[in-house]
Amino acid sequence: MPDDALAFAAIYDDAVRTTTATFDTEPKTVADRAIWLATHDERFSAFIAEDPAWVGSVDLVGEEGIPPSASCAGAALGWASLSRWSDRCAYDATGETSFYIRPDARGRRVGTLLMDAVLAHARSAGFHVLLARIVTGNEASERLHVRCGFVRVGVMHEVGKKFGRWLDVGLWELMLEK
Repeated sequence: MPDDALAFAAIYDDAVRTTTATFDTEPKTVADRAIWLATHDERFSAFIAEDPAWVGSVDLVGEEGIPPSASCAGAALGWASLSRWSDRCAYDATGETSFYIRPDARGRRVGTLLMDAVLAHARSAGFHVLLARIVTGNEASERLHVRCGFVRVGVMHEVGKKFGRWLDVGLWELMLEK
């Protein structure tokens, strides 16, 4: 999966630069994403959706190792991850989901495809609960999570500031075992 670091970085960095979907304010290098990918394993996994027919460049990154835009993600249309909610052992059956779709692939059900993969994996890996933090106003992400059974269980008010605005974050959960 280290070969995917460029695609992960390109798609994520576009979100860093242009959206409030992430509270990172500085782009990540390809090396940063490779290190991040290495923290994921068979249980806490990262997923990528690709379409080999999709037109995209494979532009080289700049000297800083930061992709210029999501267009250099090549065939990668989006990615998702299932990460640790906490490093405390009692939380081992709880995972946090993240989804990022390149702008020119939004509205093509890439998020649904990735969510299906994450949910199937989480169930087979024995997760009990999935959590998602979604910035208030990210209607596409909220709709995706609602369609898949997540419910909003709370709001953290003004916990982040990006693009000069204080932002609220909803906490969403899905109980996999009842």
